[in-house]
Amino acid sequence: MQAKYGFEPQPGLALLRLAERHIDAAAATFRRVMAATTDQVKRIRLLPAHVEIMLAADDIEEARRACHELADVAESYRTEPLCALAAHARGAVEMAEGEAQAAVAWLRQALEGGSKLKRHTKQRA
Repeated sequence: MQAKYGFEPQPGLALLRLAERHIDAAAATFRRVMAATTDQVKRIRLLPAHVEIMLAADDIEEARRACHELADVAESYRTEPLCALAAHARGAVEMAEGEAQAAVAWLRQALEGGSKLKRHTKQRA
């Protein structure tokens, strides 16, 4: 779905619904968006939000599938930002499943990846 001015409103629109506590609407919208999106590059942009929304909707299984897809993409591209996003998603899923120790390890990895990216960005500036 393209917005009036030619920009895809997702994931922003669904995240707005989530922030407004319209969790069911956000989840239903995002399930449709993900089912209709087959282009891998477009899916990469959507996957972190998909994990967040599915966890808010208590659909841990769907969040786990999105998390694994994001991890597979990160493994393929091997970029620091994607690896950090995948680690963050995995940490969030582990936390939702009550696995605090595993969550801490993944979230620490995400934080380290983000810190590396920040240092690299400062060095280039």
